[in-house]
Amino acid sequence: MADAELDAMAKLVGLDIPAAFRDGVRHQLALNARLVAPLERFTPDADAAPAPVFEP
Repeated sequence: MADAELDAMAKLVGLDIPAAFRDGVRHQLALNARLVAPLERFTPDADAAPAPVFEP
């Protein structure tokens, strides 16, 4: 991730990332992406019909 991309993301949430911490932030973002990727298959499809509710 380039510095400009990191600055743009930080600006969206009102943060200023000092140069000394940029590599650590990039590492954390990459780690988070790897941890969340396997869970995305459990995210419901927005276009799919809702699952039927079982009523005994």
